Amino acid sequence: MDILTSLNFWLWAAAGLLAVAYLMAGGMKATQPIDKLAAQMKWPADLPRLTRFVGVAEVLGAIGLILPLLTGILAWLTRYNQHLLQSDATLSLSYRYARDSFGSDSHTVEAAWHQPLADGWSIKPGLRYYTQAAADFYFDPPFPQGFSFGEPYTADTRLSAFGALNPGVTVAKLLPGGWQIDVKVEFYRQRSDWRPGGGSPGLEPLSARWIQTGISRTF
Repeated sequence: MDILTSLNFWLWAAAGLLAVAYLMAGGMKATQPIDKLAAQMKWPADLPRLTRFVGVAEVLGAIGLILPLLTGILAWLTRYNQHLLQSDATLSLSYRYARDSFGSDSHTVEAAWHQPLADGWSIKPGLRYYTQAAADFYFDPPFPQGFSFGEPYTADTRLSAFGALNPGVTVAKLLPGGWQIDVKVEFYRQRSDWRPGGGSPGLEPLSARWIQTGISRTF
């Protein structure tokens, strides 16, 4: 079991425990008599309809946590933002897990630092790490390696296993009237051996860089 498989296991274990907790709490609120619930919690006696609604919502939440395990499709996003008064900056952290019907799962970890400057300027450096597993029907080149007539097959390296680093920085300027202009520069580099546990051996390293400009207005 490699590190990513282990992480997937703990994500599903956490989802399972949450589903059990939601199901027990929601089932109780949705089915038990209100007077019995009022003996344990004060608010159901004053808000019986809301109690039933919360119970049904919690049961649906439990189903929503289990359904991805049954279908093999899941998207999970966790974000954390912390404003630092001393430097008047904001630290942003995020983690995203996704699994699709192709049998590929991916992990994205991102960190960014938003720093306001004088005269309406601001700078936001950031770093993103992305990794994905290969699709169930992906085979390394050359064709016809792994090909079986009538079976799903691809050698498209976008469905291969790899890891990637994506640093970037955004510089923005606030203008009168709620307008803002910004310039963003990003670099991208992916390699098969940047995936923990190993990637697809037939994947060539890929590098890219781009500049993005934008203008927006807040109403």
